[in-house]
Amino acid sequence: MRKIHVVLRKEEIDEQKISRCTAVAIRKSAGARAVYTASLLNGKAVADRLLRQPGEETFVLGNHPAQASDVLRATRVGHFIAREGMGESTVFASQKGILPVIPQLVNGQWVHR
Repeated sequence: MRKIHVVLRKEEIDEQKISRCTAVAIRKSAGARAVYTASLLNGKAVADRLLRQPGEETFVLGNHPAQASDVLRATRVGHFIAREGMGESTVFASQKGILPVIPQLVNGQWVHR
C-alpha cells in the first residue's frame, strides 16, 4: 500500500514572503529525488503524476479560503496587471487544472514532462 503524507498550510498571504520561501525551498530541495512545482493551472497534472509514482512521499500544499481570482487580484502583481489593462489575466491564472505541463527540476534545470 502506498503511503502519502500531506501537510496543508492555511495562512494569510504575504506574497513577498511566499516568493522568497518558495525560491529557498526549491533551492534547498534540489538534491531531493524529485522536485516539482505546480500552480492552480497545472496542479491536477502534477498531482496525477505524483500519485502514480511508487513509494512513500510527503507533499506540502498551500491553501487559502478565498476565491483564487480574488487573491491574485489583491497581490502586488495583480494590481500591476490591472493597471496595465490586463486584469482578466488573473481570471485565467486562477483556473484550476487546465494545463498538462509538469515542471520538474532535473540536474539544476527545469524540464517539462
